[in-house]
Amino acid sequence: GGFSGVQCEIPVETCLVNGSINDHVCLHGSRCVPHGKDHDGNKQYTCDCSTVTTTNKDGQIIPYAGEFCQYEPTAICMWDDQNTIEYGVSAHFCVNDGHCKTRQDPNGTVCVTNQIAYFLKFS
Repeated sequence: GGFSGVQCEIPVETCLVNGSINDHVCLHGSRCVPHGKDHDGNKQYTCDCSTVTTTNKDGQIIPYAGEFCQYEPTAICMWDDQNTIEYGVSAHFCVNDGHCKTRQDPNGTVCVTNQIAYFLKFS
């Protein structure tokens, strides 16, 4: 564990991989979880972004995405006909200046940025 950021405001967890200096790092309070093995049989890790602890000024948990949970949402997508909160965090959001588009897939969020649509899905 430790902290990162200009004011040491970002909680960091290091996933130890055979004590390697190239350890995987999880940001914003996200937790390390095993994710298979590499070609040498060493454990690999990923970050569980549903466990982030970073909050906004109102004390609400901010959802993050990405391999290290490094991408902050640029849009939160809400629909009237379904529960969009999982683990106390919005389960549908867009990153990298993406914008929510009318939901087309019940399992994911359609985000559009620069005319490119992509899906964000928690598994």
